[in-house]
Amino acid sequence: MRVIVVILALSLSVPSFAADSPDRPHAALSADTSAPWARGVPLPTRRQATEHFDTAVRLVRDSRYAQSVDVFRKALALWDHPAIHLELAKALLNLGESSDALAHLWAATRYGASPIAPDSVNEVTRDARRVLDTQVAHLVIRSDEVGLTVKLGTNVVLSGPGTWEGVVSPGVREISAQRPGQKPMSILARSLNAGMRSELTIRAGSPLPGKIDSSFAERRATDDDVRALQRQLLGFEVPVFAPDTVSKSPDGADFPRRLGQICANAKGDTAVVCAEYVTLHDQVERDRAAARKRLDEQTRGGVVDTLR
Repeated sequence: MRVIVVILALSLSVPSFAADSPDRPHAALSADTSAPWARGVPLPTRRQATEHFDTAVRLVRDSRYAQSVDVFRKALALWDHPAIHLELAKALLNLGESSDALAHLWAATRYGASPIAPDSVNEVTRDARRVLDTQVAHLVIRSDEVGLTVKLGTNVVLSGPGTWEGVVSPGVREISAQRPGQKPMSILARSLNAGMRSELTIRAGSPLPGKIDSSFAERRATDDDVRALQRQLLGFEVPVFAPDTVSKSPDGADFPRRLGQICANAKGDTAVVCAEYVTLHDQVERDRAAARKRLDEQTRGGVVDTLR
């Protein structure tokens, strides 16, 4: 019986977009020109974008995700359509490129459900939040020094003074800085955690040659942080979290609505499975709450250290 419960629980954790796409997952791609995502895009351009889109979908069906990403990007360059954003995000997630996929998941929900049907905008929003909380780290780099070039890995992200903000894969990341006409200063290796907002401030002054004078702080990302990140990445805001999708089980525990509907009138073995799942679900929620409490205690007020 416990095997059944585990399988049932795992089935609920699978992302909503894990299923294979049909040949035309968004048949309304060439929608009415009055739609906000179609205004100003000439019909020949929409047709060309749709051709690229259909080609990319076929590549996805053949599990050729890397090739499909390139073709989806061609379609998106012609037509900024939410459905293209969504299918590109799916392909990127299949490649493990969560930091690139997140902005496209958000962009897919800009106009609600209509342009991405049959996908549910609530499910996409919820999946975006899951990616943000578990698969990417929110990073902010600031510098107040004129002409200071800052690199994240091998990519230049900032030429000071200014601020760079984005999402990156969790783990140890290398950050270096260079003044005009000088050799690069030492590299900072920082461990970034999923669901957290990390801030690195590189200060002006006269540190020892070859050294970076900086401060680092990390804390849990708030909804306001996420909205600021959306404005930075997209230029607009979309819902930060999915609408409430839970109901209460008979004993008062939070219970996924879809399973709640199945279990509401369950009898026999099904009722036993439902009862065992409620117990399992409650334990998972208690473990999550304890983990969040420990993390909040560790990061309350920010953990700041200076690197010299």
